[in-house]
Amino acid sequence: MYILYHIQTNYFYIGSASSIGSRFRQHVINSSRPYRGGNSKMYTYIKNNGGWGQMEGQPILITPNHLLEFLKKNPGYKLSLNDIYILRSLTQFEIRVIEQALISHFSPKLNSSHSIIFSFINWTSNYTPTLQNNVR
Repeated sequence: MYILYHIQTNYFYIGSASSIGSRFRQHVINSSRPYRGGNSKMYTYIKNNGGWGQMEGQPILITPNHLLEFLKKNPGYKLSLNDIYILRSLTQFEIRVIEQALISHFSPKLNSSHSIIFSFINWTSNYTPTLQNNVR
């Protein structure tokens, strides 16, 4: 998890990424491309308030990568694709819950949304018949 903040106004943005360096480069590239999110609240603010030279960032929390931790502790275990998916999802879920809590608490002025998307949660119609049969 990281914070980007404007050095003069202290307006800030809270985000999360598995690689903060890569995510920062994405921010810089995306901010110059309107079709890739260049019109977001943060990017517009940065453009109108001195550019990226007025921004600083730093990690604020590092959480474990549960997939890598499992592999270190169990080097001989062969993970299935579902196992990998579950461990990656757990890693994402943990950081996203904390990110949501911080965004809800601090209401950063540069975050466009104050709701976090949990992209690893997939709902398909395959779940519906089982659910309907079990809910009465």
